[in-house]
Parts: sequence; structure tokens; C-alpha cells
Amino acid sequence: MIGSFLYSSRPRPDDVAIWLQDRGAAGSARIVLPARIERMMTESNYPPPAPTMSIESALSYGIFLAVRTGTSLVIAGDRAAWNADWGYLTDLSKFPAVGLVAQGDQQD
Repeated sequence: MIGSFLYSSRPRPDDVAIWLQDRGAAGSARIVLPARIERMMTESNYPPPAPTMSIESALSYGIFLAVRTGTSLVIAGDRAAWNADWGYLTDLSKFPAVGLVAQGDQQD
């Protein structure tokens, strides 16, 4: 198990969101980014995420981007595509403020 992850059926617009799609055994995902992160990626010459990728690739790149930008990472989409070996999914509808980065409270 890698760790615990937050799940939301409706991620906030300022979250790095990994949207799961159940496409058989492997599944796929896409990364949805806030506009400010898309701008930062362009300005810093980061490669944009592919429109669709393996869940493992999307999760890896999403974690990297969330860490680099101090943004919350949220898993969304089809929960059936999630592999329990990767970790637990905590449903944010039960705990709306759990673990989210408060954008105005970041320390420099």
C-alpha cells in the first residue's frame, strides 16, 4: 500500500484531480489541473499530462504536481478503477475539510 488518498465526486476547481476511468483490467485516468498550474507548467516548460494515461502514470505525475505547487490532490471518477493495493480512498463527502491544503494558509 502506498498510502491514503482523498476521493471526491466533485473536486474543487483548485485541486489537482486524478479522474479514474474503468476500462477493463488496467483502467485509465486523466489529470485535471487548475488554470494556475497549467500556466506554471507552460512557463516552466513542464510537459503537459497526456489526455489519457495509465492510472499509475496519472497518479505519479499528479502527486509530483501537487507537491511542487502546494495543492491538494484528489482522486475522482470511477472508484471501481482504483486498486486497493495502492491505498485507501477517504471519501471527502463524509469529511469535507480533511487534509485539504488551504490555499490562503500556505507558508513561504
